[in-house]
Amino acid sequence: MDLLVHFNDEVDRIEKVGQYPSVASIHISQVKQYRKVLGESYILDFTKAIGLAANGIGTGSFVYLRRVFEHMITEIATEAIKNGEIDKTQFDSSKMENKLKLLSNHLPEEVLENKPLYGVLSAGIHELSENDCLKYFSVVRQVIELILDEQEHIRLKEEKKKRARNELGRIAGEVRKIAK
Repeated sequence: MDLLVHFNDEVDRIEKVGQYPSVASIHISQVKQYRKVLGESYILDFTKAIGLAANGIGTGSFVYLRRVFEHMITEIATEAIKNGEIDKTQFDSSKMENKLKLLSNHLPEEVLENKPLYGVLSAGIHELSENDCLKYFSVVRQVIELILDEQEHIRLKEEKKKRARNELGRIAGEVRKIAK
């Protein structure tokens, strides 16, 4: 890591004026693992949230974290609607609290264990100060990452199951040919 510093002789101290890689770059590299779960658009929103927070912009970072959270809920709802497990009209017309209740059987455990998350995100946008948002950012980000970790685990497990089924089917076909 390279730091750029400046000696301020007026106050007799050294001040940091730059860093490479930036704090945001360091944090952003840590979330690339969520790319397949979030998709390109929402991984950009997640990295924007991190970049804004790293540059002292708390409320803006909460806007992007809320977009990421809403996207995750919408993706889960889309699957439940497609499977006929919830009603699209009812879901679309509900507030987030009711959406979470409608999806309670489909949500990752981390969402259910962290129900206040959406309220904190909304307060960050509408009521909290920049400093409050910055103070709470790392915890809110961590909860979102826990949800993403759970979704990524499920995605990898399904991918592994599919590969195993396909390979086992291929092997069974080879075994049948040999046994003839």
